[in-house]
Amino acid sequence: MSIRSSGKNHIIRGVILGALCSCVGLLALDKRLEVSAVQADIHMQPNIRSAVIATLSRGEVLILASSRKFKREWNYVYFPSPKNGTLRAGYVRDSSVTKLYQQTRSVSFSGNSDQGNKAARPEPAVGGVRWGMLSDDLIHLSGEPLRIEMRDGAKILSYKSRVMDRACRIEYTFFRDRLTRTRYIFTNEYAQKIRYIEEYLRINDFCTEKYGRPHQERKIWHDPVMKDDPNRWGQAVSLGQLSYQTLWQLDQTEIHLTMAGSDFGIALELLYSHLTSH
Repeated sequence: MSIRSSGKNHIIRGVILGALCSCVGLLALDKRLEVSAVQADIHMQPNIRSAVIATLSRGEVLILASSRKFKREWNYVYFPSPKNGTLRAGYVRDSSVTKLYQQTRSVSFSGNSDQGNKAARPEPAVGGVRWGMLSDDLIHLSGEPLRIEMRDGAKILSYKSRVMDRACRIEYTFFRDRLTRTRYIFTNEYAQKIRYIEEYLRINDFCTEKYGRPHQERKIWHDPVMKDDPNRWGQAVSLGQLSYQTLWQLDQTEIHLTMAGSDFGIALELLYSHLTSH
């Protein structure tokens, strides 16, 4: 391949990457990394022994898919395939790339965020909603719900809202007319199933910053047929082959972030449960 041809392909991949960011909207934060090593291997898993799915040259730009570091030194990234420009996903070592964004810290809650001090983490509360409040008090605070239903002996009030700048349905559950559970059901739909995994990672990052290190994180393969192809993991979730779970435990609250699917649909939910009411 001539130098002119190689340079042209590099420009084309850059245009594709920019188009993906602006049109598909893969990352609202648009955080990018640039390959700073002579070459950077993109691995299927965050492991140096994992299969290499692409090798990129110095100056190539990647999209950061998660602000989390995997195994302390691996970044999960999206990149246009050098062969045909299609979007692919994989892991690259931190030592091979340079950040093209300024590191910032945004905290949207009050209180001490010291992750090493469990007692200092704020208990979940949004807009004055507190554990143990009466259903009439919630209605007075939040307005008339879209729906009120009885389910397994509990009263459930449903609202439409936006949480973390995402459309969702909120279900407040009352046992003996006391608030004991709050469920956020995210309702955005995406044609590209891999977007759901990115949304899960974003919400996971938000909760980790807010509530500290998770008590448990699980990626469960119910059918490993797509396990070796990260680009198809979103599809695997939609078929019920893969699910994600993260658990945080606070003094009074247990928080579950879950993502699972079936029949090409995916459910992404964040559940807060009052521990002392169990």
